Amino acid sequence: MSKVIYEKEEIVQKKSNVFVERFADLVIRIEKNKIVSAIKNGIVTLIPVFLIGSVALILLNIPIPQYLEFIKGVYVDGVQTVPGVLNNFVFDLLLFIHNATFETLSLLLLITISYSYAKELKPDKPHLHISAVIAAAAAFVASFDISTIISKHYLGKIGTLYALIVSICATKLFIVMSDRIKFKNRPYYTSGADSNFSFAMRCFVPMLSIVAGFALANRLIGLLPEIGNLNDLMIYIFNLPFKYIGTNFGSGILYCFFVSLLWFLGVHGGNVLDPVASSFSGGILSKNTLDIFVSMGGGGAVICLMLAVLIFSKSRHNKKLALSAAPSVVFNISEVMVFGLPVVFNAVMLIPFLLTPMVFLATTYIAMTTGLVPAPVFEVNWTTPIFFNGYISTGSVWGIVLQLVNLIIGVGIYYPFVRLSEKIQIEKQGRILKEMTELVIEDEKNGTNRPLLDRRDDIGSMAKLLAAEIRRTVSEDKIVMNYQPQMDARGKIIGAEALLRWEYNNAPVFPPLIIKIVREDNFYNELSESVMRKTCADANNILDASPNKSLLISANISSGELNIGFAKFILSLLIEYEIPRGNFGLEITESEILVDSKESMEVIDLFKQNKIVLSIDDFSMGSTSLKYLQNYKFDYVKLDGQLVKSLQSNPRSADIITSITTLGKTLGFEVVAEYVENENVLFKLSSLGCSVFQGWYYSRALPAGEFIEYARNPKRN
Repeated sequence: MSKVIYEKEEIVQKKSNVFVERFADLVIRIEKNKIVSAIKNGIVTLIPVFLIGSVALILLNIPIPQYLEFIKGVYVDGVQTVPGVLNNFVFDLLLFIHNATFETLSLLLLITISYSYAKELKPDKPHLHISAVIAAAAAFVASFDISTIISKHYLGKIGTLYALIVSICATKLFIVMSDRIKFKNRPYYTSGADSNFSFAMRCFVPMLSIVAGFALANRLIGLLPEIGNLNDLMIYIFNLPFKYIGTNFGSGILYCFFVSLLWFLGVHGGNVLDPVASSFSGGILSKNTLDIFVSMGGGGAVICLMLAVLIFSKSRHNKKLALSAAPSVVFNISEVMVFGLPVVFNAVMLIPFLLTPMVFLATTYIAMTTGLVPAPVFEVNWTTPIFFNGYISTGSVWGIVLQLVNLIIGVGIYYPFVRLSEKIQIEKQGRILKEMTELVIEDEKNGTNRPLLDRRDDIGSMAKLLAAEIRRTVSEDKIVMNYQPQMDARGKIIGAEALLRWEYNNAPVFPPLIIKIVREDNFYNELSESVMRKTCADANNILDASPNKSLLISANISSGELNIGFAKFILSLLIEYEIPRGNFGLEITESEILVDSKESMEVIDLFKQNKIVLSIDDFSMGSTSLKYLQNYKFDYVKLDGQLVKSLQSNPRSADIITSITTLGKTLGFEVVAEYVENENVLFKLSSLGCSVFQGWYYSRALPAGEFIEYARNPKRN
């Protein structure tokens, strides 16, 4: 199965419209920015933390009074009972998990982002990555009074914006200073100094400069009234405009805009602007109203995005993500959806993410000022799911109606952007596939084998996605095979080669790329068995429908499959699908090293006894090829495609082909030539002694149904 023909016409990806292409260019440029890439990679690394913290947070805040009383402990006459102690133990355990995730989020973000950024800046110097993280972490801590850093929750969500900025600035400074600072005297570069110690001392000056600089800035900022540190200064700046605007509809719109913008930048906007939300008076413009009717599902009203993806998305991957985020979004925890899709630094999602909450505020404001919906009068826990919180807070079913209207509007706003996002995603994936195809072709040309699944970039992500999709295709029995006709010198069809065809996003994927991925994924044997089963099923139909009952249907295998277990599997398929002896063949790829073993000899003998036609594929005149002919008896030898392609440009190719056909007459095998694309090549190959021909001059590879029609009435392309 390892050898596959792929015509140049099939490698061209489907063209998208100009707008999608240009928008994709913009998105790719943004994503390739080293700072943006580092922030996104750092955030994505923390998705398990978000999931763990979300589960703990949900269990701590299920909005059922009896549950909350139960989990916090059961008391009788002021004494905690044994069940109460156990319940309180569970509550404390969940609280510890929450504190270990969301209450250390700033520090965790700083670590992952600074590490990712150091890798972006110096991918070839891994020794600098951890040192850059240490420098950034020390700079972050140096920005606070150590006695208040924990008590004021600067390590948690409230410090995420500052942590993001410090991780980028401190890492950049450390890398630049490490490169530029040169020591005139290098006392630590001696045979007696440990290499790690020498490197650590080189980091001394850059790290001292960074930590001292941030500490000094912190002390100077601390001299300002009402501001204790750099983080407080940033929060103060974001909150400053609201001091002059006051509490009105305009300030509410501005609040929604800033909260969503901060979320888009990877920062928990609600925490940064919590003083503003708390300053809104009760009634229509209150924190309670904003939580219930505006921020439905969390920042950016992501419950609407989640529903838009579930309803309108054509991407199985995106739908799975939306489903995995649904439990947390229902409880108004948006991190999984915002960081997983992602929305962060996603240019396509910027407009709906900013617009939807502002539209919700407008509809809510109109509905409540006109008296259509009563203003909230009851405080509701922020984790209370949609519709429940709308009814409880207003005491009216009209609260539910308003939420439903907002929900429909929000899904409508997100819908075109979800579709546009997927079109851009397909465009991006098409470009990555092209890059992967070129990489595989280059590897084949140079004899190298660069891994794909182990990569930590777009190619690695795409390879993993393709591997998962191939597994799904096999499990759902949706393998597709095409059949390229093989003709004799008189132009009579005598058989066909079965070729694997697989598409992703309705575009064909280069077959050698498929093989490379499944080998790395340790899924080659499963795919090979599925291919053989599909080929035998198609062969049964072809032979039943074709007037030529002597057609030979051949499938490709690698030499590694020449074992007794695989041979028995093939023979069982021939019996199961009632394929007559002599109508089925196997082509062993010559590029695979054929192990000279007793078992492989026995397998080939077993195939010959059962009249399975054997061919050696991609044959040249190398020592390995000749060794095959010395030790194994083949019915056909198929020329290396490069010999045929260079026939008209390199006269020596004709001499080599003549040598092979002469050898065939002596050893009793026929010579097959593929890549026959015109009459001149056909005539030349025939004159050199080739007897079987395959290529676009006759036909491209055809689906089984079309091949049956072709076998009845062969026509050249």
